[in-house]
Amino acid sequence: MFFTDAAILVEGPAERMLLPNLIRNNYERLNQSYVTLLEIGGSHAHCLKPLIDCRGYLRLSYRS
Repeated sequence: MFFTDAAILVEGPAERMLLPNLIRNNYERLNQSYVTLLEIGGSHAHCLKPLIDCRGYLRLSYRS
């Protein structure tokens, strides 16, 4: 996460597999960036909040 342009935290393996295709087909700028997909397994996103805040990443939370 330290050498990335964007970090996307996903809940599980389904999102981790689908997001690269979604990005590739719909978001050209993001597709040209170095993106880290981090599978966090559900309710553990709050544990990474200090790291995300420290790095200055923008945050978007989407939960199903």
